[in-house]
Amino acid sequence: MTRAWKPDTYPFVTSPTNHELKKEYSKGELLVDLEYLQNTLEEVHPNLYFSKSSDFSYEQLTAIKTDIHGKLTRLEFYSKIAPYVADFGDGHTSVRVPDKEYANSDAIGNIRFPFNVNCKDGVVTLTSTVLEQFEEYVGRKLLSINGKPINRILERMTSMMSGESIHFKYSYLFMLFSKLLFVLGGSARNYLLKVSGDPSPEELTVPGISKAQSKIDSESKTVNVTKSYTYKIQKEFDCAVLTLLSCESEEKSREFCQDFFNVLERETIGNLIVDLRHNGGGHDAIGNEISAYLTSKPVSQFSGMEMKISAKYKKYLAGHYRDGAGFPMKLLPLSILTLLHPVLRMKTGSIYKLSLPEVTPPNRNPRFKGRVFVVISQCTYSSAASLAAMVKAYGLGKLIGEPTGGYVSTYGDSFMFSLPNTKLLCSVSPKFIIGPDGVKKPEPTYPDYSTSDLDIDNLVGPDAIPKIIRNLNKLK
Repeated sequence: MTRAWKPDTYPFVTSPTNHELKKEYSKGELLVDLEYLQNTLEEVHPNLYFSKSSDFSYEQLTAIKTDIHGKLTRLEFYSKIAPYVADFGDGHTSVRVPDKEYANSDAIGNIRFPFNVNCKDGVVTLTSTVLEQFEEYVGRKLLSINGKPINRILERMTSMMSGESIHFKYSYLFMLFSKLLFVLGGSARNYLLKVSGDPSPEELTVPGISKAQSKIDSESKTVNVTKSYTYKIQKEFDCAVLTLLSCESEEKSREFCQDFFNVLERETIGNLIVDLRHNGGGHDAIGNEISAYLTSKPVSQFSGMEMKISAKYKKYLAGHYRDGAGFPMKLLPLSILTLLHPVLRMKTGSIYKLSLPEVTPPNRNPRFKGRVFVVISQCTYSSAASLAAMVKAYGLGKLIGEPTGGYVSTYGDSFMFSLPNTKLLCSVSPKFIIGPDGVKKPEPTYPDYSTSDLDIDNLVGPDAIPKIIRNLNKLK
C-alpha cells in the first residue's frame, strides 16, 4: 500500500490518478487548492509582489473565488488560475500546462490541431503539417479557428503563459499552441480555418489529427533542427559568425569553444559576431567558456544571489540532498539533514544573501584578440541574456540589436509543487539572481547599436546578419 501524499511534505510533486483526471472538483476543493497555491507563492518567493501590488493580487483572487459557481475539471480550474499566476511577471513562477489530459486525448478522437505554427509579434503562420493534402497552405497566415479570431485566441493563450515579456511568450508559443488550444476547449474533430490568400482570405475545413500523427510530425521537425552551436567563416569580410540557438552543458561548451577558437586563430579572423537573437537560454557554461577566450581578467555573469529560506524550500533542499546521498545519510530524516547545513539552519522567512565574486577565467588558448559583436533581440533570454549582460558589463564586445527579452537581474530557479486536490503542477522562484553590474532592478540589457543605427528592418530575419557584416567598418 502506497503512502498517502501530503502537500507540505517532500517530495512536493505528485501526479494525478486516472480518477482525478476525470473528476469534477467541488468549490470547496478548489478553494483549498487556491489557498494552498497563494500560501506557497507567498512563502517561497523572495519578493512576490515586485510587479503588482498585494492589494491588486487579492482583488484578483477574490474575483476567481466569486467566479467559481459549481464543480470544475482540472482544465477548467487551470484556465482560471494560470493567468493570475502568470500576471506576477516572473518567468519561473507559473501553473504548468496540464499534460495528462492532452496525452490521453485520443480517447476523445482525432482532435489535435493539424498544423505546426510559428508566432511572431502576434502573427501566426502555418509552418508544417502531416496532412499532405493541406501542405499548400503552409506559409499562410492563420486568421481564425472555428470562427474565433486568432488575436483573441492568442490573448487567452499568452495570458496563461509565464514570461518576462510578450515577445518571450510569442517565441515559445509554437511548442504549446496545440496543447493550449486543447486546454481552452478549442480542439475539434474538424477545424474551420480562415487563412490569408491572394487576393482575399480563404476558408478551409481540416480534420484533427491523432497523437501518433502529432508525434510523427514532431519527430520530423526534430530531424531538421539546427545544432545548438554553429559557425561560419566569411574570410572576405574578415569575420566569423557564431550562432548560439541554446546554451549547452559544460562539456559540450568546452569542446565546441576549443575547436571554434582554434579555427579563428588558424584563419586569422579579426571580427567575431555572436548571434544570440533566437537563444532562449539553458546552461551558463557557454558564457563562461566564451569569456575565457576573450579575456584573462576576472569576470562574472552574476554578482550575487538572494534566496528566501522558507520551510518548504528547506525541506526541498534537504530532500534533494538526501536523494543523492549514500548510506547512511540516506536514512536520516529531513529534520536532521536540515540541521546539518548552515544555510538551512537560518530563520524561516529570512533572506540568505550571497555575493558571487569575479573569477579569473581558466587559461584558454588561443585567446581571441579581434573585435567582438553580440547580436541580441527580444527573444534573447535566461543564460543567453546573462551572457550579453556580462559582455556589456566588462567591455568584452559591443551589443547590436534590441533590448534583451530576459532581464539582467531576475527571479529564477523553480520550486515545483502540486496542488492538494487537482494535482495541477506549479512552480515558484525561490531566488533573486543579480546581474554582473550589481543593479537589482529587473530590466533588459540594452544594445550599443540599435537596429535603426544599421538600417535593419527585421532583426530576426535572414538578412540581418549579412547587413551587420557589410557595416562592420562603421562600428567602433
